[in-house]
Amino acid sequence: MPTELPVRAHSQKPDVDQTNTGWCLLIFYVSAGLAVLLLMNIEARAGMFGGLSRTESMLEAIGGSYLIDGIEPNWSSSPPL
Repeated sequence: MPTELPVRAHSQKPDVDQTNTGWCLLIFYVSAGLAVLLLMNIEARAGMFGGLSRTESMLEAIGGSYLIDGIEPNWSSSPPL
């Protein structure tokens, strides 16, 4: 029996959408991370982190602390009381 209903195209699989979203997020976060590292490198070249190691300069840039509770981790004497 003939019908007048239009033929519908098949919809995309949801896995394709999730894969595309994942790649877009990966590209975004990698780009953002590289931009932050580039800016930190420029700041280090400008002399903002003079005398600090690379790890210490990264912690300084994000406002972190290398010391735990203000105690130097490689101390050779007894800790302060």
